[in-house]
Formats: sequence, structure tokens, C-alpha cells
Amino acid sequence: MAVSLSTNDVTSLVIVALFVVIVGRRIVWMVRGAPVRPERMFAVAGLYTAIFVLVIATSLSQLPLWSYAVDGAVAVVAAIGATIVVQERVVIEWRNDRWYYRLGVAIPVLYLVLFVARLALDFVVLGVDPFAFASPSTAPLSGIDLVTVAVVDALFAFSTGLLVGRTTGVYLEYRKKVAAGPPTPAAPPLPPSA
Repeated sequence: MAVSLSTNDVTSLVIVALFVVIVGRRIVWMVRGAPVRPERMFAVAGLYTAIFVLVIATSLSQLPLWSYAVDGAVAVVAAIGATIVVQERVVIEWRNDRWYYRLGVAIPVLYLVLFVARLALDFVVLGVDPFAFASPSTAPLSGIDLVTVAVVDALFAFSTGLLVGRTTGVYLEYRKKVAAGPPTPAAPPLPPSA
């Protein structure tokens, strides 16, 4: 069985592979300790949320309105849940004269799995290239296509919520540490008295 890939398919697979490598690198970085940069964290979460809204908006004519309410609810619940979990598990520490955070691998890996699952559904079930940057059909969907697109959008909503929740949880814990101030260095030992 020979599989024939077009240039667009290869380009899309390369984009997915690059994304997996970048996110994989970030996962290792977060597990080892990453500098807390609130502006950057919120910028990435904002950009991802904007991409989510843009992708959802492109399917307005294809899906029933209830699916958007589901997507919104999924994103909010995922963000709240991730915020709570991250606040319980994140470690904020002072080293090298700056704040760092360490986070377990569960949320970033779940985010990556959701991203790949969403793309696999697009490619395999729907036959859609999510990186083609072409407008989808405006015809309303029905049957299995409707369910699949709704699931794909819900996965995207869930991963968006996870990213927003991770950012919020780290930031809230960081603010607590900043309010307490950086740890004071230990005083040097006193010389023995003569």
C-alpha cells in the first residue's frame, strides 16, 4: 500500500513536527525550571486564544450555535481546572537573581496530545489540511462530519483553556512569591572569637 503525499501535506507535517519539537522543548524547560516572564506567558496565551477564536469563527456557517456554547464552556472549565492544579503543583523559586517556575509534565503533555489529536482528526477523518489557510466550505455540516468538527473544536477549546489556566496559575503563585520578596542570602559565618 503506497501512500502519496502532496507538497501541502509534507509542508503541514513539517509544521506539526516543528510545533511538537518546540512544545517538547518547552516541556523540558518547564520541568527543569523556566524564568517567570509574565508578559511573555500572557502574550503566548493571548495569541493562542486569538488563533482559537479565529479558527472557531471560520466555521460559523457550518456548525450549530450550541457547539460554540460547548466550546466556550470547555475552555472556561479547562482554564479554571488548570489554574487550580497549577497553583497546587507549581514551584516558584529564586535562583540566579530571578524568579523561576517548575511545573510537572502532566499539563504540557496533555496540551501536546490534544493538539496532535485535533490535527489527526482534521487530517484523517475530515481530510482537511488545517495549515492550508483556506476558508472552509460554507455548507452546514451534518452527521459524522458535524460531530467530528465539534469534537475538533472542543479539543482546541480544551487545549486553549489549559494554556490560559497554566499561565494564570503560574502568575498567581508568582505574585505571592514576589509579595513576600526574594529570599535573603544566608549571612556568612562569624569568625571564631579569640
